[in-house]
Amino acid sequence: MKSNMANRRNGNNISNIASTRRIENSSIRQIKGERSSSSFNNRNNRDQSNKNVVIENSGEYLNRLEEQKSNTLNSKDINYQKNIHRSMNMEKNDKNKGRIKEASYYEKSKISKLPPQSIINCDQITFQYKNSKKINLNRLSMNINEGEFHGLIGNNGAGKSTIIKIICGINQKYDGYLFIDKDNPKRNLNLRKGLTYIPDKPIFPKFISCTKYLYNSAILVREDKLNIKNEIEVWSKRLEISEIMSKNPNKLSAGQMKKILILKAILERSRILILDEPAANLDIESRNKLFEILRYLNKEIKITILISSHILEEIKYYLNSCSIIKEGVCTYSGPANQLNLLSLYSKYK
Repeated sequence: MKSNMANRRNGNNISNIASTRRIENSSIRQIKGERSSSSFNNRNNRDQSNKNVVIENSGEYLNRLEEQKSNTLNSKDINYQKNIHRSMNMEKNDKNKGRIKEASYYEKSKISKLPPQSIINCDQITFQYKNSKKINLNRLSMNINEGEFHGLIGNNGAGKSTIIKIICGINQKYDGYLFIDKDNPKRNLNLRKGLTYIPDKPIFPKFISCTKYLYNSAILVREDKLNIKNEIEVWSKRLEISEIMSKNPNKLSAGQMKKILILKAILERSRILILDEPAANLDIESRNKLFEILRYLNKEIKITILISSHILEEIKYYLNSCSIIKEGVCTYSGPANQLNLLSLYSKYK
């Protein structure tokens, strides 16, 4: 009897423990359910509030767009207005074609002090190539008057070709002032139109004859086509190149190439002719003929000539002024002739 009673008590205890565990599990499930439902409701509320904000903001945005549309022009009017501004800018560019800005007071004072006949003036020009460790031009100043046969004299590497390229606009990143016709070519881009540069090794277009090359170059600056053709005929005979006019310029000798470029300068009515070591790669006879042609252009057609050379004997009979350059500095710039050129060079070199 006692054992049966103990068994019943143990069974009741186990059933009570199981029932309590069931109650605890059910209550835990209820709590989890309530939490999940509350979190779900919170999420829904957040999404709904976000939707309301987006809807409100989109409504405000649409209202603003409608206000802007009502206050602004339609697309045709906007395009029309753009075209007006574009045409106004084109008119301004046409009026100020080639000009950037007016000269400063300091620059105007420099121009006022230039010699009366000055056609090229370099004032304190400093220049250095990117890969160069030294300054190639150091405050170089020189002057060339209109109508002069001017020689640029100095040893190899003195800076003759560098200053020529600055004058011709090839090297433009320099300090100091360059004046052509008493104006700054950085402000007035038209100043170099009357300038012809003949390099040491010229390059011509392919598959074109000398006659077509000269004619096409001349009609860019002149309109009298018949006169251009007649002048090509006359000057080709005078320069003794009439036999090669049907050939491509790249197939000519160095002296013949230079004659073609000189004829180009004559046809384009150039006022300034710049030659960098023109006697290089020429025999003695070709050199003499070339310098005689240059002397004729200088005296008869009044073309200002700037020529660089390191050989005094071949240019001293033609110059009437010179600039002596030593290690990027101009030590002398002024009158010269065949009598005093050697003494000037020995003094200022």
